[in-house]
Amino acid sequence: MDKLPPQSIDLEVLVLSYWINNGEKPQCLSPKDFYLEKHQTIATHLVGLKTPDLILLKNSLEKADELESVGGVTYLAEGIVTGK
Repeated sequence: MDKLPPQSIDLEVLVLSYWINNGEKPQCLSPKDFYLEKHQTIATHLVGLKTPDLILLKNSLEKADELESVGGVTYLAEGIVTGK
């Protein structure tokens, strides 16, 4: 039986929110450190942005055809940016 790794979805959202709102990648953190695949995808795109913000993130996800797979603009704006 596989064990579920330690996780906190709420904390993942707060970390992504911090990253977008402050424009700084938290130290010692990589996309693979996130449990949810959609958070891994968001983090991967944030790493590729010089100055991460919601518009650039949305555009990057759209260009890669991954915006809807992470929950769309609504999830980014209401979930990630606000940290809820």
